[in-house]
Amino acid sequence: MNMNEEWWGINSLSDKNELGVEKRIPRKIYYELKALYTQDLLPKNVKEENLQE
Repeated sequence: MNMNEEWWGINSLSDKNELGVEKRIPRKIYYELKALYTQDLLPKNVKEENLQE
C-alpha cells in the first residue's frame, strides 16, 4: 500500500501481520515536524488578533 507519508519518508510500513494489515511506523522526521508545527512562533508580546492578513 502506497501512501503520501511513506513517499515522503515520514512513516514506514511494517510487515503485514496475520490479517494482512501493515502498521504505519513514524520515523524521526515525523516527531521533528510535529514539534515544529506545535511550537508558538510568535513573540510573547505579539497578539494574534493584532496581526493583519
